[in-house]
Amino acid sequence: MINACRWADSYGLYSYPAIDSILSTRQDEVPLENETDINAPMPEHDNIRGKEYYN
Repeated sequence: MINACRWADSYGLYSYPAIDSILSTRQDEVPLENETDINAPMPEHDNIRGKEYYN
């Protein structure tokens, strides 16, 4: 249900029929493209100072 609501929100749809359609087509089982893994490590880059810089 949570994923169905995320899908509906990504489309700007906020009605029961929209959520019902997402659930009936099992679209909620497909991950959203714009979701990122929050546990992914930070990429290395010269502009990223890191926590050591602020000690």
